[in-house]
Amino acid sequence: MEGTLYAKLEGHKGPVYDVATCIDDVMASASHDEDSPIPTRARITPTLTPTIWEDLILWDIEDITGSNKPQALGTLKGHTGAVRACCFNQSGTRLASASYDKTCRIWDTKEKKELLVLKGHTRSLRIAAYHPTEEIVATGGDDSLVKIWNAKNGSLLQSMSDHESTVFGLHFSPDGSALCSGSYDDSCIRYDWKTGKTLYRLKDDYTKQVYSVNHSSDSKYIVLCSVRGDYNITTLWDVKTEKCVARMVGHDKQVYSCTFHPTKGYVVSSSLDKTLKVWDLKVALAEGLMGDEGHELDIQVLEKLQIEAETNFASVVEEEEKNKEEKNEEEKNEIRIEKEKMTKLKKIEEERMLVIEKEYKQKLIVVEEEKIKIEKEYHEYKHKLTVIEQENIKIVSIHQEEIRVLRTQLEESRKITSNTASDTEKELQARLSSLTENEAALERKEREVEELLQSASTSDEKRYETVSKEKEAELRKMEKELEERATSLKEKEEAMVHLSIQAEEAEKKAKEEAQDRQEACS
Repeated sequence: MEGTLYAKLEGHKGPVYDVATCIDDVMASASHDEDSPIPTRARITPTLTPTIWEDLILWDIEDITGSNKPQALGTLKGHTGAVRACCFNQSGTRLASASYDKTCRIWDTKEKKELLVLKGHTRSLRIAAYHPTEEIVATGGDDSLVKIWNAKNGSLLQSMSDHESTVFGLHFSPDGSALCSGSYDDSCIRYDWKTGKTLYRLKDDYTKQVYSVNHSSDSKYIVLCSVRGDYNITTLWDVKTEKCVARMVGHDKQVYSCTFHPTKGYVVSSSLDKTLKVWDLKVALAEGLMGDEGHELDIQVLEKLQIEAETNFASVVEEEEKNKEEKNEEEKNEIRIEKEKMTKLKKIEEERMLVIEKEYKQKLIVVEEEKIKIEKEYHEYKHKLTVIEQENIKIVSIHQEEIRVLRTQLEESRKITSNTASDTEKELQARLSSLTENEAALERKEREVEELLQSASTSDEKRYETVSKEKEAELRKMEKELEERATSLKEKEEAMVHLSIQAEEAEKKAKEEAQDRQEACS
């Protein structure tokens, strides 16, 4: 089955020596541009062919598998010779480039500018390597030296001269404790990079002209490859025992690169025979000392290596499973604590809601009682006014009847006698005048009573309406507060349900991973 070609990277006019990528989806490639005005060039190359030939160019390859072509981020100028190697720091914010101009340069990949020029080698550089966690850079080249630099201020920390020929390979162990260098002097040296002390040298009859060196992700193994054509072997070494535990033979020509898969037990090697080969690390360990064809297999060594490999693998799986279980247990504890907090909050909120509801009902009862009391007082007052009005009507009727009787008597008196008519008439007129005044007084009193009734009725109605509006506003406010509390309680219940689902999914996932690891062990 053929692989899918996502992009064809073009732009260099000479051989491409090295490539590097970082977490920010920026790719770097190092080249010898033979047709450039300066004999040796390097660039960070895109899918598109650049229109200007410069020393280094940064390209964005974030969407290299999509429809958008990579875009140029900027040009880095400085080197005067071919760039033989390049590498990023862990965050991808810095780039180190090793050149035939005898310098290593540190670049800011965000600002696209040169930060430092590391000078100290007397001949061309072949390799540069960044420390996995610190701003430390190692360089090596044709002067057989390995130098350690502070990539922040450019100061030289260590210079090691143990090799006798060109240094082509450098690699820090993933745990950051050591540095390995591979050289054309047929050896690999492991250093304590902080002190510059040589820890040991890896060398045997099959290790010739070491071109590439790499550590496994757990820092337990080192893989080397040779470019001497009569061997074409990739060798695997145990860091602890300093012994070669496997030789991987299969390429037809020199092997120029080798590396470990970061998470799986694979070793990948590339060769001038135009092939890449993927080696199973477990099988390589089991069959490790078979060597070339025709050599007999040492059964005791093989059994020992098989047992050791299986034991190491089982211990790694057990340790990973233990870490997973501890992590899952911590997640469960966190979820349980969160559930307990949510339960307590829910209980507190429910109790608070009950108190508020109780207070609301009590206030509602008080408002209803006051409303009934006000209505009762209003009806009693209206009844009293009605009674007073009826009494006034009766009094007015009585006085009107008296006036009518007096007028009748006056007419009769006029008819009975004319002699006494004048006196009687005066008397009657006086009485009539008095009655008329009384009638006027009664009418005034009646108007006052009506005005009083009207005023009292208007005042009571306004008072009743004001009290009712205030009570209704207070009731609406309390209802709104109850609704808000209910909504908050509902949201917290939903959060608890969500946490429960997450806990179940985490536990299910942990069980599946444990089952997968058990199956892998078996």
